[in-house]
Amino acid sequence: MITQERLKELVKYDPTTGVFTATVRRGGYPLGTALGSKGAKGYVYTVLDGVQYKTQYLAWVYMKGTSVPEGLGHINGIRHDNRWENIAIMLEGSSVTTRPFRELVSGCYGVRWQRETRDWYVYVGFGEGERGIGVFKSKAAGVEARADELKRMKIKGK
Repeated sequence: MITQERLKELVKYDPTTGVFTATVRRGGYPLGTALGSKGAKGYVYTVLDGVQYKTQYLAWVYMKGTSVPEGLGHINGIRHDNRWENIAIMLEGSSVTTRPFRELVSGCYGVRWQRETRDWYVYVGFGEGERGIGVFKSKAAGVEARADELKRMKIKGK
């Protein structure tokens, strides 16, 4: 893994947008060019010094200066959202990044329409680690409740 010192020589990271930009001229790219490209599974990858990295890992090294911990993920489950506030060590059983986005009818991770009861079931986790948050009549209320729960879990997980 690249060191924080070397990373900061090559790029600048904007934690509010999650974007890395070049601070050293690379190939035909001018200074300030946004780096990274989205892979087939939705993660953004960046090549530095001939090595390909998941951009979320680079954000961790850039901000923390430590090796990447196991279980690093995206709080909102959107794999290309590398804003610093969205990157966290996920609690066991709470990783929302394992469920493919295309399988979700609602368009939101952890929010599922229940045809029989005509309401929105909201949960965190996946598979055996799934934990229900509640049932909501509006999708917006469910999304908000899930976001609050994920924030609470992140604080608890520190």
